[in-house]
Amino acid sequence: MGNAENAYLFRHAMMRAAAYDLQPPVERSELHTHAYAIIEALPHPDPDAFAYELAGHARDAAVGTPDIARRREMSEREARWLGRAMQRARNNSNFRMALECAERVLNSESVDAATRHGAALLGAEMSAALGEFARVPEFLTSAEKLHEG
Repeated sequence: MGNAENAYLFRHAMMRAAAYDLQPPVERSELHTHAYAIIEALPHPDPDAFAYELAGHARDAAVGTPDIARRREMSEREARWLGRAMQRARNNSNFRMALECAERVLNSESVDAATRHGAALLGAEMSAALGEFARVPEFLTSAEKLHEG
C-alpha cells in the first residue's frame, strides 16, 4: 500500500507532463505558491540549499497567476533566489546549473542592471568552464551593454 507522497510520483516524464497539463494554469500557480511557502518556511541551517527549487516554484507561481501584483512579487522572489542559486552552483562547481541561473537572471525583468551585469559575467565564466567558448562573447557583449547603461 502506498502513501500520499507516492501519489505524486510518476514513472515516465510524459505521464508527469500530461498530468501537469491537466491542471488549469491558475491552479498550478496556486500549488507552486504553496510549495514555495512551505519550502521557504522549512528550518534549515543552509537556506541556499533550496535556492534553485525556490526560484523554480516562484517562477511557476508567477506564470499562471492573473494577479499582476502577485506575478511581480513572485518574479522578484524568483530573481532573488536565482542569484543565490547561481552563486551556490558556481561555488559547488555545478557549472551547468550556474549557467542556467545566469541566463534566467539575464532574461528577468525583475532584476536591476548591476545584477544582470554580474550574471552576464558569470555566464561567460561558466560557458568557458563548460567548454562552450562560442557563447562567451555573447555574455561579454551583454555585460558590456549593461555596464554602459
